[in-house]
Amino acid sequence: MRDPARIPRMLETIRKVWETHPDLRLGQLLVNAMRPSRPCPQVFYFEDDELEPRIAAYPSPDLPVHDADEVVLRLSRAEAVVLMCFLMRFRDRDLLAIKHPAEEQLLHDLAALVQQYVQDELGEPGWTELLEASRQSVLTDETGLRVN
Repeated sequence: MRDPARIPRMLETIRKVWETHPDLRLGQLLVNAMRPSRPCPQVFYFEDDELEPRIAAYPSPDLPVHDADEVVLRLSRAEAVVLMCFLMRFRDRDLLAIKHPAEEQLLHDLAALVQQYVQDELGEPGWTELLEASRQSVLTDETGLRVN
């Protein structure tokens, strides 16, 4: 069992740091402090005025497991590399026919999200080889057979 005495200590530490940086959301503060290897946009961008009643009602079977307006996509690393190249090409050269400003915003947002996963490789000497290997991986299923 975890030591219950840690709770006041942790809350006091969070209070002190948060009061020093009051413009941060609680989730943003926690993600920034933890520095996870994978981004946590669900936690990072969650607004405090939405979080507070959920914490007050915890645990509640009436709270949704996830946001009904949310779609979560899972990509392999190879798929992320290929998608990043695709998004950058359209973002940087305006070759895509944008029909509404929301489409352009989504393109930039999606590129920023995917870039977090492949930013270390971008611009590296081996980027072209990584991209080609990733393209081949995306076109090949787990048995090694080419997907049409």
